[in-house]
Amino acid sequence: MNILFVTPSQVSSGEAVTALHMAEWLCAEGCKVHFLASEFTEAFMRTRLANVVSTLGPDLRTNQHTWQAALTNFRPAAVVFADYPLLAFRSGAAPLRDEAWESDLDRIDARLFTLDHLGYAQRSRIVFFGPALATLGFERIPPIPAHMHVLLPCPLHDPHNRALRGCPFRYWRDDPEQNHIESVDARTPYVRSPEELLVLHFTSHWACQGAELLRHPYYSLLPQAISGFLSGLGLPVTVLSVNNASLLPEVDSGNVRIINARPVEHAQFERLLLANDLVITENRISVSLGKSICHLRPCAILHNSYSLLDIMEGKAGSSRILAEKMERARFGSVFPFEVFPIWSRGDLEELGIFDETCLNGAFAAVEIFAGEAGARQFRNLLTDRSTREGMQAAQEGYLRRLRSLPTPLQILVETPSQARSSETAPSA
Repeated sequence: MNILFVTPSQVSSGEAVTALHMAEWLCAEGCKVHFLASEFTEAFMRTRLANVVSTLGPDLRTNQHTWQAALTNFRPAAVVFADYPLLAFRSGAAPLRDEAWESDLDRIDARLFTLDHLGYAQRSRIVFFGPALATLGFERIPPIPAHMHVLLPCPLHDPHNRALRGCPFRYWRDDPEQNHIESVDARTPYVRSPEELLVLHFTSHWACQGAELLRHPYYSLLPQAISGFLSGLGLPVTVLSVNNASLLPEVDSGNVRIINARPVEHAQFERLLLANDLVITENRISVSLGKSICHLRPCAILHNSYSLLDIMEGKAGSSRILAEKMERARFGSVFPFEVFPIWSRGDLEELGIFDETCLNGAFAAVEIFAGEAGARQFRNLLTDRSTREGMQAAQEGYLRRLRSLPTPLQILVETPSQARSSETAPSA
């Protein structure tokens, strides 16, 4: 079976990483794959799957010729977009879609699928990015073609969520024994002794860009918040931040060291997801967070549930110092977020991808302005056996649900009949 993947994003790797894991599993089962990848996503595709990648560049017509050549020469039985709605974006994706091209999809002799990581494929909608007072922009997302099937990648979706249209499936195989072998040496370059704790922080390319466009001081002050959470730990700890290589001011004070990772290849990042004592991120819907959960690593989401007024009035039980510094650096910097700096809890609920019951207990939510309460959460996550075992039990429960789902090959073969009935399911 030949499967063609299309990974158009120029700013986000999560969708393409899911497609990559799908492709590797399909290849192991005897399928052949080919990728049409943006210049951004092809960089790590070629390190894992050589000679199966064609590049989508900046020109629409050239990309459409590349598409047609792939259909003619590769003759796919299935085409998987990761994710199709990105092709309607005015920026941030390699150009491929126009009305004529989309109309021609009806005549392709292949089944069409789209992954739906963020709820974009559920219905037509307008999606805003950024806080209300300083929006980064918006995208108008049209409905996907009627004959295209929706696939819900797990993690992070809830395998039993009946509100979302589409078929949940698992896209990579977890092997705890192999995972342990691969993680043994990954932390060595970053810790100064075997006893030192390693905390892995990661930030997406688009988040770095968004904060820069907003001129937001969050990342410049984040080391202060993290140092406050970890300074009373009583153990040496290195916080390794995987970002654009220079995002955070570096810190080496007391028991806490915070460093930016130099450019990390995809394979090395995968090993770091296994080799840490704690994962932290500001992106509740990160694919890498989902993988960390499935690796049974302690995980924490840094978020903010409160307005500036709430914090000033002490409703968050927080230290006001960090919030005051942010506001002095840039007015309007304190706002609620679950995915910094673009989405709040309400935004995720609107997309249909905020479900507290799905991963209940599989990660901790830490208020960024929480002060001593946040420090207590970090201490428990790193040193309290009961806390770590409780989180691991919740993660194992999620893994058991994932293992009951179809594999990539099963979902591509079986979905047509399932997806037809799911198209009438209620929209999120």
